[in-house]
Amino acid sequence: MNPDFWRQCWESNSIGFHETQPNVLLTSYFDSCLKDMNKQRVFVPMCGKSNDMTWLIKQNIHVIGVELSEIAVNAYFKSLNITPTITKTTYFQKYSSSCCDIFVGDLFNLTPNDIETIDVIYDRAALIAWEPTQRQKYCNFLIKITKNAPQLLITFQAPFNQEALVSQGPPFFIQPETIQTLYSENYSSIKLIHSHQSERLIHSAHPNECLWKLQA
Repeated sequence: MNPDFWRQCWESNSIGFHETQPNVLLTSYFDSCLKDMNKQRVFVPMCGKSNDMTWLIKQNIHVIGVELSEIAVNAYFKSLNITPTITKTTYFQKYSSSCCDIFVGDLFNLTPNDIETIDVIYDRAALIAWEPTQRQKYCNFLIKITKNAPQLLITFQAPFNQEALVSQGPPFFIQPETIQTLYSENYSSIKLIHSHQSERLIHSAHPNECLWKLQA
């Protein structure tokens, strides 16, 4: 993933990936998937100004996010009508409020001490923003800094007979067998919870939007 590409997306407001409403898979399955788990602190990688975070906050969950673009983070706190406390660290500008903390900077500079205890990772379309050659590094790093926290993972799967689309992106479509390859070393349970054809046209196709639950 080229950081400058994503910063430019925000600078030019080319943010077709941003959903104006909370993701329906999150709102439909969050409680049932995690009913037996502690979910007080949820980590949202590459969070942008996602309305999913607002939905989580309304469930009395503290959100910890990381995002490259300061434009996105400023817009997010403006949407909450909150003036955050901004703290400068070696690698980040940390935007904090009583309901969330968002680190502005490179994800790979985060440490477990930065994000503290994480109960659940919520990854909507962060994994599929990475080129296939970079996926394993991203997955392993997330697992390391969250100490193998369970995940809710939302991806796009290429439609049948359109395998050539797998390598196009971003977003980069990802097949079920690849999910198993990326995560099976660290998660004993990898379950496809739901899959439906997306209404969004991506790379000249309507992919399947998939919700996965990963648990050690």
